[in-house]
Amino acid sequence: MGLRGAKRTLGVSMDNHDQHYYKILSEIDAGRSVTQRLLARELGIALGLTNLLMKRLIERGFVKTKREKGRRTVKYFLTRSGATEKARLSRMYLENTLRLYTETRERIREALYRMEARDGKILQRIIFFGAGDVAEIAFITLNRSRFELVGVVDDQSQGQEFLGYKIGSPDDLVSLQINSGYDRIVVTTFQKVNRIKKRLSRLHIPSAKISFL
Repeated sequence: MGLRGAKRTLGVSMDNHDQHYYKILSEIDAGRSVTQRLLARELGIALGLTNLLMKRLIERGFVKTKREKGRRTVKYFLTRSGATEKARLSRMYLENTLRLYTETRERIREALYRMEARDGKILQRIIFFGAGDVAEIAFITLNRSRFELVGVVDDQSQGQEFLGYKIGSPDDLVSLQINSGYDRIVVTTFQKVNRIKKRLSRLHIPSAKISFL
């Protein structure tokens, strides 16, 4: 039986703990010298929660420990049942990823369709605000649409590359707007949307030129 004590069915989302368990087991299975502090940083969670998750894995017999002779450090190893649990969580993780991809793609398609219906069939030059997974799916979905991607902005990854585009700062939108560098901004993230709205408002970007997925 799985970590949550109940069998999951296809299409049911993994909860946060299941995802954390999967990543912890994967790190240990990869043979890396992991510590709870390192795992906490990789998972983006508190050290106390990482300690609790690791204790549960050990209690359920999925992970065993070995203290190195003459040292205070502890090494973690996957047991046979731990390898089986990792395989189960791996299937769930893949199913969850595919489901989220499909749902996100359909949501983006519907948003593009609404934009086309509202703005007509004129080719529009758009800028993505956001350069994460959602933006990648949106880029693929642009195929056969009436939209041309001309730029990407993102606070967290400016200066990096996104599918051949150099990621700029949201502040660049002001000069681009003045020079008619785009027709519409499409916010390609589902996170911190209210913060992005306020940011675009401070930049005096007309709301009519902004679309959210």
